[in-house]
Amino acid sequence: MIERKIFGVAGEKVVKLCAAWNKMLPDHLSLELLMCCMFVHQGKGAEDKLRRFEDCRKELTKEQALWVMSLLMLEKVVDLASESDEAQTFYAQVKDADKETRH
Repeated sequence: MIERKIFGVAGEKVVKLCAAWNKMLPDHLSLELLMCCMFVHQGKGAEDKLRRFEDCRKELTKEQALWVMSLLMLEKVVDLASESDEAQTFYAQVKDADKETRH
């Protein structure tokens, strides 16, 4: 369990919390995958992050590992998308619409 990597041991309360959380959210937002993302993200430098991902990956399915990598890359994707011409046009339209609704 990924929980052991994060908390040292997976006590009964942690297991119950994970089960309750996972019932309410889609599989790609399971607490196990989010904790794996947190564990990898907290690594010191690229090599440590890669080692941490490999540690987690051993306990994940291929699909789960892809979700973890996707969630970790999401910030970069948003940054790239927000710099696009389409995003700048959208931001300008939203800003103009906001001005119109305030009057």
